[in-house]
Amino acid sequence: MPILYPLRRCIRPILVTGANRSGTTWVGRVIASAEGMRYVHEPFNHEYTDPDYWLIPSPFQRHYHQVQPDEARQVKRYLLYRMGKMHPWLADVQENLCIRRLAGATRRWLHTMDRCRPLVKDPIALMSAEWLEKALDMQVVITIRHPAAYVSSILRLGWPMRPHTFLSQPALMEGILAPLAERIAHQHRRANDPLGDAILAWNVFHHVIDVYRRRHPRWLFYRHEDLSRDYLPLFRQMFTRLDLAFGPRQEALLERLCSPANPAEAGGQVHQLRRNSQANIWNWKTRLDKNQIRRIREETVDIAALFYDTADW
Repeated sequence: MPILYPLRRCIRPILVTGANRSGTTWVGRVIASAEGMRYVHEPFNHEYTDPDYWLIPSPFQRHYHQVQPDEARQVKRYLLYRMGKMHPWLADVQENLCIRRLAGATRRWLHTMDRCRPLVKDPIALMSAEWLEKALDMQVVITIRHPAAYVSSILRLGWPMRPHTFLSQPALMEGILAPLAERIAHQHRRANDPLGDAILAWNVFHHVIDVYRRRHPRWLFYRHEDLSRDYLPLFRQMFTRLDLAFGPRQEALLERLCSPANPAEAGGQVHQLRRNSQANIWNWKTRLDKNQIRRIREETVDIAALFYDTADW
């Protein structure tokens, strides 16, 4: 049974997920600009610690973790805490038993009953999106990105995308990733192939996204490229479907973030939200050489065809 939130008033949490480097931060920040939202940054990221939420440690030890039944209670408790919908009052008080601490812990507990609607931005939660919808009654928004754009972004940042994170999860490999098991094992045997690792990661993430599209027609799916071209009408549509008000504040924010006057490239930054959004669509053509583009196209052809056609290349 989905959890019932305190003082519920259409405050279903929102999950923004998808492949990493597919615009989840951009989309999450725009949604979080709506009135009454609480932005929650990557609770599935075991390498990130929010200094305001330290009483319950992260239960995750790997990226792209798929929550299993035997850990569901622990994970739910941690996520409710990170979303500001639960506070461990006793643990807080026991940290330093005094009147001041007692008052502070009580104040923090009372804050869990506010009407803020959590917005969880977390591409690392992709493999657990179905569990999150069922366990926490979350509305799911998923972003999709062109394989060459994704791979070029991963290579630019030098982020390792080794297959071990998938192979170390038997239930994941025997479940939703079973059709890709041979590809994943093959790439795992190859050493020093960051291009191949990034290609495999794109295939894994977008295979999962395609499965979700077929299973969950009520979820929201947006291609990064479509949002970049038509950001005002598509974000307005997104807000409507999420039961959020889209107004002058959101229009101004999007114009500021997506303006043609902004740089097309991110420079050395990981999250450069101010970009020439339309020019950014094609950055991969200058970042990658012809051989890299050919290999990406050949090795993603079957899954990429579910999202992109020849004109997108």
